[in-house]
Amino acid sequence: MSLSFHNLCFRINIKISLFLLLSFTTLVYSQQWGSLRGFVTDSTSGEALLTCNVYLSEIELGASTDQRGYYFINKIPANQNYTVTFSFIGYKSKTIDVRISPNKITELNVQLVPSSLEFQEVEKIGQRITKQDQFNIGIERITLKDIYSKPQTVEPDVLRLLKTIPGVTSTGDISAKYYVRGGTGDQNLVKLNGVSLYNPFHALGLFSVVDADMVNSIEFHKGEFPAKYGGRISSIMKVATKDGNRNKFSSTASANLMTGKLLIEGPYKFGSFILTGRKSYSTSILKNFLNDDDVPIDFYDFSFKANYTDQNFLKNGRFTVFGFFSGDNFDDPKPRSDDFKWGNDLLSFEWVQIYDKPFFSRFQFSYSNFKGEVIPNDTDVKPRFNSLKDFTFDAEFSLVRENNDQFTVGLEFKTVKTELEQENENSSLVELSDFGGSYVLYSNYELLQFDHFGIDAGLRMYMTGLSLKGGFSIEPRVKGFWQPSKTLILKASAGSYRQEIATITDENEVISLFDPWTIYPDYLEATKSINLSLGAEYFYLPSSSVSVEVYYRTIKNLAVINEKKIFPDDPALINGDGRAYGIENSLTFETNRFSFKASYTLSWAFKKVDDFEFSPKYDSRHNVNFAFNYILGDNWEAGISWAYNSGFPFTPLRGYFDRYELSDFFDYDPAFDKYSIYTILGERNIKRMPDYHRLDIALSKIIHFNFATLELSASIINVYDRKNIFYFKRDTGEKVNMLPFLPTASVKVKF
Repeated sequence: MSLSFHNLCFRINIKISLFLLLSFTTLVYSQQWGSLRGFVTDSTSGEALLTCNVYLSEIELGASTDQRGYYFINKIPANQNYTVTFSFIGYKSKTIDVRISPNKITELNVQLVPSSLEFQEVEKIGQRITKQDQFNIGIERITLKDIYSKPQTVEPDVLRLLKTIPGVTSTGDISAKYYVRGGTGDQNLVKLNGVSLYNPFHALGLFSVVDADMVNSIEFHKGEFPAKYGGRISSIMKVATKDGNRNKFSSTASANLMTGKLLIEGPYKFGSFILTGRKSYSTSILKNFLNDDDVPIDFYDFSFKANYTDQNFLKNGRFTVFGFFSGDNFDDPKPRSDDFKWGNDLLSFEWVQIYDKPFFSRFQFSYSNFKGEVIPNDTDVKPRFNSLKDFTFDAEFSLVRENNDQFTVGLEFKTVKTELEQENENSSLVELSDFGGSYVLYSNYELLQFDHFGIDAGLRMYMTGLSLKGGFSIEPRVKGFWQPSKTLILKASAGSYRQEIATITDENEVISLFDPWTIYPDYLEATKSINLSLGAEYFYLPSSSVSVEVYYRTIKNLAVINEKKIFPDDPALINGDGRAYGIENSLTFETNRFSFKASYTLSWAFKKVDDFEFSPKYDSRHNVNFAFNYILGDNWEAGISWAYNSGFPFTPLRGYFDRYELSDFFDYDPAFDKYSIYTILGERNIKRMPDYHRLDIALSKIIHFNFATLELSASIINVYDRKNIFYFKRDTGEKVNMLPFLPTASVKVKF
């Protein structure tokens, strides 16, 4: 009996053990994981598609493509079949079945076909909220459609489009310069294919040097940006240019009332290339920008880019060479007028490597050169020359862990040399030459393993700085999100930033003709800023959302011109402080045929110099933007935009006085004595200009031929001819207005 009982117990134990073993084996087997990665490109050109959504419906897991069109989805349950949906606005969605193998990265490259232009309807689908979207506080992504669908002052312009973004202001129609969340103009950095572009403006700051035809994608960080970026405290704009058509040779020629442009692109055995060029041929339309004054300016820009990928030479390796050159020449034929010259030269080499594991690296060498010169001719203007040379090496390594967390480390080594030559009031030559090098380590950890919560924490550590007082410093940066429901995301961010290079430019100048760059002098502390923001985004429809962001920032050791400088030994720059805060609201609504975007910003900005606090010239309390686009059919599209902002601050005049100036003391001649009129200014920026508002409309048409495609576009700026005041001339009191009623047109031919 006892033996039988023991046998029974033994058999039961065996069965239980076998059951647990099989259960454990099944559990382990079912918990095996795989990964999915690849590139998403345009089927007609092979260009990368940024922010394309990749989604696995069975497990509700997805990702968005980066600027290279690359996506990676980790920790997918293996040994199963999945339906992968690729969707991007303006393209036909594609669904592909794929099987995920255990402990293996499955590669799936996809080409999306643009939506049919015959019906002129852009395919809209329910966009899934990916982890990249959840972290997007203070980030704006700009597409080519955004650039070309807006009414154009003369031609599509990248920097002018920034003015429609909440938190970005500009002092008027005349200049393309922009100010972000209370910061000065030189606190914004433009990265063109990863290379710093120090002077992104043509024609006295009226237009961007970045031709819209060369752009593939734009990512604009306002206020908070990742630890990999530094050197500025207000914003970073990342511009990625096109790689060139990978399928066929093609060319595009276009012209407007000011410039002519040419683009040539095509494939070769191991990659593709693109060449772009733009040249001004008429400046008569610029009279509308400058109160009917002649603008004898001539400018150009030229770029090239070539990429190389050979799987036999280096699997999943990609090499890119890029160059960009621009120049402006302001040559006034009048002898009593000064002239200006300035330009940019950019070169870079980049190697991006994707490995068999979820790991990739990036190495880049870049060179950026800016030169500017003032030629006085027969005027009283003092000659000035400025140059800046920037050599940068950047190395970055990223790893995606099994739990979907991503870890990035990198280093940046930068040397900057600036030269400034100018004559002082005694006609003595002053030469300033500065050289600095910075060595930076940065790291970033994205906590993505949780479905409804995430943290992106970064650290930027300066081992050395460009300026003498830059030195060692640490900049912590963190942002996070919480998603309480499928349609609501709550976001927050905080970060520390610093800057050691600035332009010696009076921010009170209406139009700055020359912005010389310099490294902070030895006596000046580096500018530091603390930026904080909170936000929420609600998706009330699949392709429509409403969002709100609140921000607050403090700026210490702001570099400003010393307006009390009297003696040569007095410092040219001194430290001030600043602060800014506001609330940004935006709404988007999209259907197959039309889109509507609206934004409203309520903001405050202050500067404090010598214990006196005032509002800078770009401080506008209220800012409103509306944009409406409608696809009419038969390849016609119409757009309407309306902008409003409350008045900008200005310093009023109290009066004038005449000062009697004697001729040379040692060779006195009363015939050369004269009276000079001097202005008496009131308290700094105590008054405000009248409110500004403007309505623009645009209409475009695409015509297809067997051998080419013709694109026609026309715009009317300031439809109801609003007399928006630009400034008052201090010597005469004359009122100078901004752009009047202005029709423009352009034509583009693609072969």
